[in-house]
Amino acid sequence: MASKCDWCNGKIEGVLSKCAGCNTLVRPFFGILRNQIPSKAELERTNSIMEPFRGLDDTQRFLGLANQINSEYELPKAFRARRGKPYDWSGDDCESWNRMRAIINKWGSVPRVPFMLRLPGGGFLEIEDGNQFVNGCKLPNSLPLLDLAGWLSNHQRAGAICNWPDFLMAMSCSVREIYPMEDEDWGSWNVNNSWPGIDAPHPDIETPLGVTCPFMQFVGLQVAKEPRRGVGEHGERENLHRNAGFIARSHPDAIQGVEGVASAAWMEILEMGRIEMEKLFNLRVAPRLAVIDNRLHLIALKDGRPGLVHVTVDPEIWRVLVSWSLEPEGSPGARLMRDLFYTWNSVDEELVPTKTQMKSAKLLRNNIEMLGECSSTEPIYFSDVSTGIHVEGASGMHYLVIGTDDPYKFAVESFPQKQYLADVDKYSLGVCIDPRIKHPAGDVAAAYLLALSNDVESRGQIGTLDTLLNIFEEAPTAPSSVEGWWKVVLETHELIIEHEYDEDEDYDEEDEDLELFDEIVDEPNPEMVVQERPRREDLGEEPVPLQPQPERYEILVEMFEEAMRMGMNLGQNEEEVV
Repeated sequence: MASKCDWCNGKIEGVLSKCAGCNTLVRPFFGILRNQIPSKAELERTNSIMEPFRGLDDTQRFLGLANQINSEYELPKAFRARRGKPYDWSGDDCESWNRMRAIINKWGSVPRVPFMLRLPGGGFLEIEDGNQFVNGCKLPNSLPLLDLAGWLSNHQRAGAICNWPDFLMAMSCSVREIYPMEDEDWGSWNVNNSWPGIDAPHPDIETPLGVTCPFMQFVGLQVAKEPRRGVGEHGERENLHRNAGFIARSHPDAIQGVEGVASAAWMEILEMGRIEMEKLFNLRVAPRLAVIDNRLHLIALKDGRPGLVHVTVDPEIWRVLVSWSLEPEGSPGARLMRDLFYTWNSVDEELVPTKTQMKSAKLLRNNIEMLGECSSTEPIYFSDVSTGIHVEGASGMHYLVIGTDDPYKFAVESFPQKQYLADVDKYSLGVCIDPRIKHPAGDVAAAYLLALSNDVESRGQIGTLDTLLNIFEEAPTAPSSVEGWWKVVLETHELIIEHEYDEDEDYDEEDEDLELFDEIVDEPNPEMVVQERPRREDLGEEPVPLQPQPERYEILVEMFEEAMRMGMNLGQNEEEVV
């Protein structure tokens, strides 16, 4: 059954919502992987939770969500309400937080001078040189201080959290700072602020220092601040140079000590071991909570665009949202936080590209159609996280163009025959092509398609492509099987790449980028002549080896211009028909 693509409005077959081109552009446009997008069944489940609160204001909706917690024991121990004797929270304590609120309201930012604030139950929040510290531990992300100041300037609200230092530390791990930006910049922000489902694919592996998931970061910070539980004999000092996730996983007692649903779910994953960790490691989690203007916000779609919803300053709401943010991906709370992005404002919110992005998507669709049987509007599923556009080159080689986090660069996988489309991830070889064309992603993808469809010509300017086709042509012409022939291609390519890497060990990549950029924007160097490639039909002569040539990408600029011309021509034709 034929339908229309959600973005480009082109015809598609089956039950798909987007064509190959638009599917491929989701990642470059929005920084979202395919496995981050919830299924219809998942959205229906979340909508059923939200249904009783539709039409109510944001505060009532947040309170409705908070009521999904059946018992405080589902929350981490630190998040639960204070029991027994109230905290000693004096008028002076309230006034110090009130002064903080007044400063932020007047100047729009936190004080530049060192500032120390007492926390209910003991401990301190320090602000110095733009950084925030809880009991001397530097927080990874800024807290919503204006909201907190309003909360803690009221002595009756201090007991809503039983362990304020741990709660603030967990919140800091769960939020990301955001800033006013153009709609088209949101994808880059999303990529830069996302985190992997877990920091490593195996319990015994320690990855380099970097972003880890909120729960493991929270536990890792807790362990690192306690020398007696540190890794190695040097305790706290040694922990400064360790990955927070590894520190946490090395201390299951600390993970268990958090308590609540999040703690239990993570313990179960670690007990399962490598298989579950690999699944999580291949996921990428987008931020759910953000801080702007020192206030806490939920990130949610409205009219197709990411937006911010101020989270009501209420302890019941805050502790539930942060608790869900600590759960591993796939857990009920984590799924709910993910799905709120799509369901907060309506039941059927979807990502919609900007006008510029939409024009780019239509241009890509036009060029796919122009290639006829050499390409296809049907998405090819390369992995759990990405789809690609199939294109057949003039050489007979097949390619898959796949979106990346960089809107100006696409991944290219090559494979020998169309029959391998179903298993292209098993029978493919990556080809690195970096066009350095600063145009909308759909325009860049169109340039890739046209260059690859005419790979016989493009190889003269794209060294990586020429290397691949050389190997392709020199491999045995009558193999006993395609698999055996392709194995020769892969092995030969690996040997060549290793050899080139050894020779270029000391080569400065930054200098290369500058040279390549100059080649694109300036007139071609008349001294740089592309050598004619020896032809296979010249059987009477010994093939002459080619001299190494610098990588050149003028062909992609030409193909980009051609893509633009094709798109304009098609657009004119469509207007005439109308």
